[in-house]
Amino acid sequence: TPSSKMPVPVDGPQRIGYVFTGWSNLPETMPANNQHIAANWTEASYEVDFYSVVGAKTPFKTETYKNGEEITAPVEVPSRIGYTFIGWSVDGKNVLQNLGTVMAKNVSFYAVWSANSYLVTFDADGGKFSDGTSEKNIAVKYNSKIVFDRIPEKEGYIFSGWTPEVGVMDDTDGKTFVAVWVGGSYTVETYVMKADGSGYDVSSETFNGKIGTEVTARLPVIDGYKLNEEKSILKGSVTSDNKLMLKVYLDKAYNITPFHNILIAAPF
Repeated sequence: TPSSKMPVPVDGPQRIGYVFTGWSNLPETMPANNQHIAANWTEASYEVDFYSVVGAKTPFKTETYKNGEEITAPVEVPSRIGYTFIGWSVDGKNVLQNLGTVMAKNVSFYAVWSANSYLVTFDADGGKFSDGTSEKNIAVKYNSKIVFDRIPEKEGYIFSGWTPEVGVMDDTDGKTFVAVWVGGSYTVETYVMKADGSGYDVSSETFNGKIGTEVTARLPVIDGYKLNEEKSILKGSVTSDNKLMLKVYLDKAYNITPFHNILIAAPF
């Protein structure tokens, strides 16, 4: 009806790749003739986000594109410790040779990485591997479990592992592990006769030794005592079960005779 408020659609029109910004030459009231009202459009912009890893909260790069424009990868590439960047993907796995074009929506891409390999050294620390070498080197990918099943040998010792403990490759400078060797141990018990001869005071001390070697107990020097050779066990070979027990018995060398007063009568 002429002079009535100009009617407009409740919902604005839609156009792929554009944003509706209103109506052109829209009168306030309806004139007494037909009207042709044109929509105003602004070309839409869309964000293309490049993430260094899947799940990252902040993009490495964000670029703005118009609908239908071809997407190009950023000149600058992300970096990641222990990895080499090899391309962009939509899933973090499969590298795209062509990133495609913007299709009227925001787009996200994720970096694809290849783990670098680093040198791991196993030092036998005086021991030898089966081929006669004292050191082995292997290459392990970053963030991967280090697996090494070669066990060295060392005469007189038992291999008990590596130090530090073997785990995951997490050092871009490589890692070195050193063999830990355990020798045998033996105990020396020392028996010292009590002053009144009623028994012995006992002390013990543990020593380390190379397995298979013969060891001799150290003899303490105590004034007034001598070694009881029959009871003592002074020598033995160190065993891997650490059961070698040497014994040193020290008996009193002489008896102390009590002093008695002697009465001497003088002649009259």
